[in-house]
Amino acid sequence: MGKIYLVRHGQTESNVNKKFQGLTDVPLNAIGLEQAEKVGKHLSQYSFAKIYSSPLTRAKTTAEAISKASGINIEVIDELKEFCFGEWEGLTWEEINERDPQDLEKFQHCPVECNIPGGESLEQVRVRSEFALNKILKEHPHGDVVIVAHGGTIRVMMAVLLGIDLNVFWKINIFNASTTTFSVMGRDLVLDYSNEDYYLK
Repeated sequence: MGKIYLVRHGQTESNVNKKFQGLTDVPLNAIGLEQAEKVGKHLSQYSFAKIYSSPLTRAKTTAEAISKASGINIEVIDELKEFCFGEWEGLTWEEINERDPQDLEKFQHCPVECNIPGGESLEQVRVRSEFALNKILKEHPHGDVVIVAHGGTIRVMMAVLLGIDLNVFWKINIFNASTTTFSVMGRDLVLDYSNEDYYLK
């Protein structure tokens, strides 16, 4: 039975300040670098064939820590990048609420219907996330891979893999450097656990 490990990148200063990062290429902070090392050490006890990563620095740095601990190669896939938040990038929830309160309300409660100014729709993220998953599963039909991405992208991939409505987006917690694991069972992928981060403690 193969496994797919979905890993969110370590902490950044934008995470600490609750700013929307999106495609802004923010590096890990000191805590994030430590988290990356810890998730790398945690995953090194498992057997997997490849590490796939978003091209953004915060994800690639996390993937590199996993690669260093396990000796497994990394392949960067552009479609694993974070949600493009357009004009909201670099802003806090409070700042967005001041300028686009109706859009933010929709994004929080019915994100599928939200059109972020200059950003991506949730459906666009679903299409590219599903493309990335299909590419990975075609290369590794029995699993045993690590995918390093972002909170938004991982939420969408989970909805795709579970076959559930994308409007559950904000009902899924994905902490920094957490691991969400699916088992490959025949043609199905079954959720084993989500948002696990005990190894950071």
